[in-house]
This record gives sequence, C-alpha cells and structure tokens, in this order.
Amino acid sequence: MRVLTLTILSLFVITTFAIAKSKQIKNLQDIPMSNSSIKEIKKHRIISSTTVSGTTEKIGDKKIKKQILDLSIAGLHKRTCNHAIPKLFHYEDYKNQIGIVKMSSYNDKTGKIYILLEAPILKTHFVMSFKIPRIKKTGLYHFTFDRGFLKGLVGEIHVSSTGNKCLIFTKAHWKGKKSAFPNLIFELFVKTASKMAMTKLFRISGSRVD
Repeated sequence: MRVLTLTILSLFVITTFAIAKSKQIKNLQDIPMSNSSIKEIKKHRIISSTTVSGTTEKIGDKKIKKQILDLSIAGLHKRTCNHAIPKLFHYEDYKNQIGIVKMSSYNDKTGKIYILLEAPILKTHFVMSFKIPRIKKTGLYHFTFDRGFLKGLVGEIHVSSTGNKCLIFTKAHWKGKKSAFPNLIFELFVKTASKMAMTKLFRISGSRVD
C-alpha cells in the first residue's frame, strides 16, 4: 500500500467558517446540527455529519478540479470533563485504543501529533501530521493541517461541561486539489472513521455509547 502524507489541523486553503471568530459551544442547543441530531446526542449517541463535494475553479486559462470536505461530529460523555479529558486526549495512546490507528505520538514542545492511519475503504495508509494543543481542560481548541495531502484543513474542538457530563463537538473544513478518491468513498471513510474513533474513546474512558 502506498503511504500518503496528510497534515490536519487534525481530524480540513483557509475556510469560510471563520475559525478565529468562533465562540465556544457550551451546551447542546448551541450545536449547529438538526433538532433530531441533538435529541440523539442527548441519548449518548455519537452523531457525525460529513459531506464531500467537487467544484472547478478557473485559474488563468486552466480549470482546476477541487474537492471540499466538511465534517461535524458530537458526543455527550456520561462522565465529567475532569474525568473524560485526560483519557480522550492522550494522543500517544491512540495506537492502543483505536483499531485503525497503527502508530501515534505527540510532541508537547511543538504541539504536533503524528498518526499512521489504516484506511481499508481507501485501500491505503495515511501518515497524519498536524498541529493541535494538548487538551487539559474545557475550552475551544483550534487545529490545522499545515502540509501534505489535506494541506489547509482547519478545524476546532469544543469541550464543555454540561451538568455532570462532558460535551465534545468537533468541526473541520478543507478545500483543495481533487484527491484520488471519489467524493462518495472519501465521505464514507471520513464519516465512518471519525465516528468509530470517538465511539471507542468514549467507551474506554467510561462512557457507554448506545
């Protein structure tokens, strides 16, 4: 299998979603998802919404094919944030916790995480290297892919206490040169992988996911 280099702000040409101006999402009602999705999140179900679309941009005399990826995923952990955060964001352990992650490491000095991800649906492996803070408390955290396959991907993670539970909401956006993967396959992989990863992390940190 070939190895592609991904750089993520996590888990996507700077985006129209004005990351720098975002406000922290502090409760379920603030999540930009449908009412039906929020009801499911209240039942402790992981909800992932992913879309991949294509467009063509004219640059001089050339027409360049582009792909656009938007991801949103949310879950309500049954334990407090003080309990959940150390286990959810201990990046070095992902290789032991998430099946599709074959290698993971984190450099606290540079704030960069390295992950080798197996992607059976795409029949390849991805080397993911992206910048993200070590999350130690509730708040709004930004992440960026600064090089590689998804260069320009930007995203944010919201971690908020809701009563005695912990709300996790992540969104990411990427627009770049069309990849080798059809929109539908790319979309399916991102949605499946993100939901599987959050579900597994919730379970091992003490929150059963229905």
